Amino acid sequence: MYSPRIALPAGYALFIPKGVPLVLGVMLHNPLPPVGPGGTYRNVSARLALEEATSTQDLTPVTFRLLHLEREPCKTTEDGYEFEVPAHAKDFVFGYPKGTAPDPASYTFERGATVVYMGAHIHGWEGGKELRVYKNGVLLTTFKTLKDAEDTYRYDTPHYATSLRMQAGDTLSIEAVYDNPYDVPLTGAMGMMGFYYAQE
Repeated sequence: MYSPRIALPAGYALFIPKGVPLVLGVMLHNPLPPVGPGGTYRNVSARLALEEATSTQDLTPVTFRLLHLEREPCKTTEDGYEFEVPAHAKDFVFGYPKGTAPDPASYTFERGATVVYMGAHIHGWEGGKELRVYKNGVLLTTFKTLKDAEDTYRYDTPHYATSLRMQAGDTLSIEAVYDNPYDVPLTGAMGMMGFYYAQE
């Protein structure tokens, strides 16, 4: 997901209580072999600018949720949020079997809600093709990644405002599709879907 700006639909806002510390977590990708050289870069920085609401009247608060795929679900390691694509794989699908616990790639709504913004992240430069989103096990939408027209290294995956109604008990889940033409596995593949929702 790449964009210099993400804006929630009019009337929605992410509420941040006064005094709550903010932490900026950033993933900056340096492709691993065989796609790129890997290695460590120094003096890298990122910046986040928040736009404050001029008035909080008539604003509906939203909650953010990130679904993600990783080699070992919910096991905190240096390789968190990553999985492997086998050598010579074509249309390789990575997801979790139904009933996997813990399952960071799915979320079940406890109350009715409306998803107001959603977007995905996969590694197009490493053979990532699409991220599939399911609602209650039925394909809901597909996020395809495309090479940027001006920056031949960057791949963009869409994100956008929406109005997706969810009932209590509905589940959103994801899986990623990758190709790997190389003779060795790709170890840094990612698949994520972030969304903002307003609860009833």
